[in-house]
Amino acid sequence: MSNKQPPISRPTSAKVIMVEGSDPYKNTWKILSAAGKNFINDVRSPLLIKPNLTHDEKKTGVTTDPHVVKAIVDFLQKYVSLDEILIAESSSKSTIQAYKNLGYDEIFQDYEIELIDLNQDDHKEFEIINPLTNQPQNIPLSKTVLECSYIISCGLLKTHDTGIATFTLKNMMGAIVGSKGKMSMHGGKYSHDMSNEELKRCVNGFHHNIANLVRMVTPNFSVIDGIIGLEGNGPIDGDPRRMNVGLGGLDPVAVDAIASYLIGFDPMEIGYIYLCEKMGFGIADISKISVNLEGWTKHRKSFKPHERYSYMTFVP
Repeated sequence: MSNKQPPISRPTSAKVIMVEGSDPYKNTWKILSAAGKNFINDVRSPLLIKPNLTHDEKKTGVTTDPHVVKAIVDFLQKYVSLDEILIAESSSKSTIQAYKNLGYDEIFQDYEIELIDLNQDDHKEFEIINPLTNQPQNIPLSKTVLECSYIISCGLLKTHDTGIATFTLKNMMGAIVGSKGKMSMHGGKYSHDMSNEELKRCVNGFHHNIANLVRMVTPNFSVIDGIIGLEGNGPIDGDPRRMNVGLGGLDPVAVDAIASYLIGFDPMEIGYIYLCEKMGFGIADISKISVNLEGWTKHRKSFKPHERYSYMTFVP
């Protein structure tokens, strides 16, 4: 289970692929094509694709378009021989309804690929520190995710109500079985049920929990559908913002760092990105990341942060 082991040495540079376009399938295919042999020679079976289906209804900019996942599956089936490809998620709502309402059931009905509800999965215990009580607590982590050999995390460009922004690293919270464990990562309740002081007190612990989760279930490849992002009160109740880009790469920290910069934030202020770099999982320093798209910074926009952004300061 290679995803459970921290890297031995820290990388010194990274590459991120950025593409332009308004078609999620074409953008994703272009990302994987640009990654080429570096991606094709890296993948292993069983391979797990982890979309972001935090909500079970269609809301623009909130959930991963199924055509992103379809492009990944089609690309893999064309260029790689894999024994097993899984699509898996644990929605904060109903995962089964999410697969149905968002079009996953229809798109993948003719594929021999299982759509897994991780909320119903067997699990292993994973210890965190509850940010509100500051006490150790065990949460259930999906055995399916832990036992897979390769993870492709599919994120979006979204602001967040605790972590400032969420992309492909924090997307791995979907590896937690059930809503109670997810709430424990925040402090036993979600931020919208916290006072401003409670939120402020929980921020550092939340970021450390995300980084330690990534240590257990590290994405091997990241894909971000950046056609329409979400600003304001994300990750669900924000406002759509058109960007018409896609991002991807073998370094999930670098991909998330470029994503955060792209929507107007300093990657180092997003605690889990900062911590994942310190742990050696990738590069967060923009000056050490190369982006293939010439003039890519022209796509940078300042997303409106969450209304309680001032209480989300991470202190290293």
